[in-house]
Amino acid sequence: MATFWMSGEPLPRIIERQIIRGGAGAKSRKIIRDVLDAIEKIARFEVVRLLSCYCGVLLQLFEDIGMPDLTTSVPPISLYLEVGASDRTMISFIAIGLSRVSAAILNDAAVDKNMDVAAAKDWLKTRPLEVYGLLRIPI
Repeated sequence: MATFWMSGEPLPRIIERQIIRGGAGAKSRKIIRDVLDAIEKIARFEVVRLLSCYCGVLLQLFEDIGMPDLTTSVPPISLYLEVGASDRTMISFIAIGLSRVSAAILNDAAVDKNMDVAAAKDWLKTRPLEVYGLLRIPI
């Protein structure tokens, strides 16, 4: 579930997947509550905390063994889990103020998955957002 969340999967799709997985006798309301609880308490808190510790130890190990250049190869997984996005462009869209759902829609349309905030703003200014079912807002 954390992987789906981190990769930008919409919350309704994550819930739907869990309902299907629960089978015909599963109670939808309970599954919805459980998914929301798991994402909020486990994926966005517990897993973030544990992975932050792990990555900290890994980064220190790279320094200790004399290979500090390897530190750049460690992705910020805790950030990905916290915001529910795993590439720079989607995180930039969220940083601009877009919802996670809107950011995911635009991220799918963007070819460059490594845009910073300034590049994401410039990209948005040149796109017909109505095509994606989104309204244009001033940025």
